[in-house]
Amino acid sequence: MKVREAWSLFRNGHRDSVSEATLRDYERVYERHIGPLLGELKLRELTAERLGVFERELRRGGIGPSACATVMRVLEAVRRGA
Repeated sequence: MKVREAWSLFRNGHRDSVSEATLRDYERVYERHIGPLLGELKLRELTAERLGVFERELRRGGIGPSACATVMRVLEAVRRGA
C-alpha cells in the first residue's frame, strides 16, 4: 500500500472521530508536506533512514521544530492506521 492510499484510509476513518478543524489541519499537513514527498512511496519503504531524510528535508525547507514534529506525528498516525 502506498502512503497516499494509507492517507485516504486514515482520513476517511477519522471523519467522525475528530473535529472538522483537526481534520483540516491533518489534510493541510498531508497536502503540504507528506503527500508531495512521500505519497507515492510504499509504506514498507518508510524506513528509519528514509524518515530521517524526510525530517531533514523538512528542516532544510524552513519548517520549524514544532511544525516538523506535527508532520511526523501525522505521518506516524497514517502509518499506524494502515
